[in-house]
Amino acid sequence: MTRHRDCQKAGDPDKIALAIIQAANVGEPTLHLFMGQIAVDLAQQKITRVQQD
Repeated sequence: MTRHRDCQKAGDPDKIALAIIQAANVGEPTLHLFMGQIAVDLAQQKITRVQQD
């Protein structure tokens, strides 16, 4: 995981909180909410493995 020099995790907690609130308030909320590049990369890897099977 990428960290800043002051040892805090990268990312904007306010943006993440807003995205979670918005996702929860839709008519049919998603079961999974991928936040950040690492999560997206892992999801893409999983999709690729499943498609190859």
